[in-house]
Amino acid sequence: MTRATKLTSVILLAAVLSGCAAGRAFRRGEQSSLRGDWDEAVVYLRDAVQKAPDRADYRIALDRAMLNASSVHVNLARDLEAKDQLDAALLEWKKVTEYDPANRQAAAKVNELDRKIRERIEAGRPRPPIEQLRQQARQTSAEPTLNPREPLGAVRFTNASVRDILNFIADSTGINVTYDPTYQDRSYSVQLDGVTLESALRQILSANNLFYKVLDQRTIIVVPETPQKRIQYDEQVIQTFYVSNADITELVQNLTNLTRLANLPIAPVIVPNRTANTITVRGTTTMVAIIEQIIRANDKPRAEVIIDVEILEINRERAKQYGLNLAQYGVEAVFSPEAPPTVGAAGGLQAPPFNLNTISQGISLADF
Repeated sequence: MTRATKLTSVILLAAVLSGCAAGRAFRRGEQSSLRGDWDEAVVYLRDAVQKAPDRADYRIALDRAMLNASSVHVNLARDLEAKDQLDAALLEWKKVTEYDPANRQAAAKVNELDRKIRERIEAGRPRPPIEQLRQQARQTSAEPTLNPREPLGAVRFTNASVRDILNFIADSTGINVTYDPTYQDRSYSVQLDGVTLESALRQILSANNLFYKVLDQRTIIVVPETPQKRIQYDEQVIQTFYVSNADITELVQNLTNLTRLANLPIAPVIVPNRTANTITVRGTTTMVAIIEQIIRANDKPRAEVIIDVEILEINRERAKQYGLNLAQYGVEAVFSPEAPPTVGAAGGLQAPPFNLNTISQGISLADF
């Protein structure tokens, strides 16, 4: 038997063995499908398709098994989510995306549950000391808020006195309204439905160049909107903000640029402390609240890049078994420095005789 015949026989034998293995995997997959074990069916049918990729019936059976497995895991995921078992539900939705990558609902559910789980973990963690200090600072500097006894109903007036409109709102909600000595009354038309007390006061007073200050939970004072009155009535507070991640110098520069307004009656004072990594602010309660929002929006940890690396090991055993073996082959070379070699009677190359003086003159690769 020639070497080519042996190689052909080996290839045929490998093909037959591969076909038999694919058939066994396919039959096991069909048996798992009959039992309703779609996960196991997918494993066997994938093996069958890998060993016999040209079999269309194997691919069809695999697609059917993956579709059924996806449906089973969708039902499991919904049941677990209804029982508030979010971790287990997330695993089931991930299996759905594995079996059915085109399922957008499953992909959206994976993102949603992942976000909910992270929020629960963050909510369950103890607050860091810096957050507790921030909460204490907000409580000590908080100004009083209105607490009406009754909700505000419809407000409809045509060419009525602003004082009469405010007195009507005060009687409806159970609050007290006082007026600055420089207050001047005027006529105003208004129609408001379904708004809160604060929203109604803000709209009416802003339209008439007025503002109000909360004295306690039941009392407000109405004041003309002028820089002098703002300086007189706006309370100033001092609050210290603790910074964890942002650069103090850069953050103070941003705050100064954002709060530097030409028509601001009381400009805030911002003082950094690089040693304690804090920022102390003096200003009105409204401006301090705005500065706090800016600090919290910028005091974030630096973004991190997470890289998932998967190492795949290639098995070269079959390539060694069925590949080409060149150990028994050789390369024939003829040394012929003076003339080209001639073909002998047996078909091999023969080198003509040469003078030894040729070697003394030097040889090169062209002489072979």
